[in-house]
Amino acid sequence: MAAAAHEQQIRDRIAECEQEIDSLKEQIRDAKKQAFDNKLRDEASSLNDAPNPKLSCKRTLKGHSGKVYGMDWSSDSQTIATAAQDGILLIWDGVTTAKLNAYKLKCSWVLCCSYSPSGSVIGVGGLSNIVTLYGVDEDKKTPLKELEGHGGQINCLQFMNNKELVSAAGDGKCGYWDIDNGTLIHLFDQHQRDVSGVSVNPTDTSTFVSCSSDKTCKLFDVRIKDLAQISFTAHTDNINNVKFHPSGLVFGTAAEDRTSRLFDVRAGQELIGFTSDAGFADVDFSKSGRYIFLSLLDCGVVTIWDAVKGKHIAELKGHKDRVNSLGVTEDGLALGTASWDETIKIWA
Repeated sequence: MAAAAHEQQIRDRIAECEQEIDSLKEQIRDAKKQAFDNKLRDEASSLNDAPNPKLSCKRTLKGHSGKVYGMDWSSDSQTIATAAQDGILLIWDGVTTAKLNAYKLKCSWVLCCSYSPSGSVIGVGGLSNIVTLYGVDEDKKTPLKELEGHGGQINCLQFMNNKELVSAAGDGKCGYWDIDNGTLIHLFDQHQRDVSGVSVNPTDTSTFVSCSSDKTCKLFDVRIKDLAQISFTAHTDNINNVKFHPSGLVFGTAAEDRTSRLFDVRAGQELIGFTSDAGFADVDFSKSGRYIFLSLLDCGVVTIWDAVKGKHIAELKGHKDRVNSLGVTEDGLALGTASWDETIKIWA
């Protein structure tokens, strides 16, 4: 009898704590609403509309025999890495379209790739649950390092600097890695479902934002490993990817609820949203931050929007299937798009 009474006391206490948590969450929501004094669209109403950048396809890279899932530009703004489900990582010259190198990957189901800031290392991830690092200038095609620690597929990764990187995985966790030692520093486990994307803050590389199929984005600081700094909960469906604005103060999302949203990391508030007839697959910003590029889930179209006024500006058409990954060069002069139609296009 005493044990049963004790168990009931514990259940009652848990219920009280859950009610208190819900009450605190509601207080936070109310405080945010009170602080939300104006909308970005209203503040930007006096600005001139962003002109149409009039991008056109300048190069088409052909060489993969499977869906191209990931791409990333090197910091030289000319070399591009692409990873496809033919199990090949290709390095291209984006100007001449020449293939500079090819790596046969251990796992053909690759989902992402990323350059280090120096451009000397490329990280690759996929269904092997391992982050594999390759040396760009190495003659040997064997990996430099294999980072093990996730319990699910690697959906996204990005270098924080030349010695550390973060990864997003299907185990619902974000990995923070020491590259030199090949060790896992910490697993951030605040998401409830698959983590689909990560983006490192360009002005404070100790912080990064993640997105998940649990419909939330979370801001983390690698110096404070216990909890997410802020959670963003405006989306109503899976969030496929996330990208920091060049200012480091705002990030954008690409989600399956047919919206993209910009969030302010200082206030924890949504600034503006973009709505389409289809969900979004990937997101990136122009160098200036005035334009946001969003690829659609159900076709090969990339849409261009005014990131400040929220207006649709133009569409880039040319791919025959989903653009799963896109990215702007470091110098801001070109946009790369990697598609399930097995090609990569460069727009300028």
